[in-house]
Amino acid sequence: MGEGLDEPVIVAEFIASQRTMSGVPHAIACRALEVSQSWFYKWINRKPTGRV
Repeated sequence: MGEGLDEPVIVAEFIASQRTMSGVPHAIACRALEVSQSWFYKWINRKPTGRV
């Protein structure tokens, strides 16, 4: 992933949205974007800390 702090969040949200909007399973979207499913689930299930 790149150096931008928001980039991983955007990628994780995009993968999640593909399931809802297009019916694309998370595994397929992760494979297409070359990220691991474990990375995706880590990001999507994280608890925001409120730090900036």
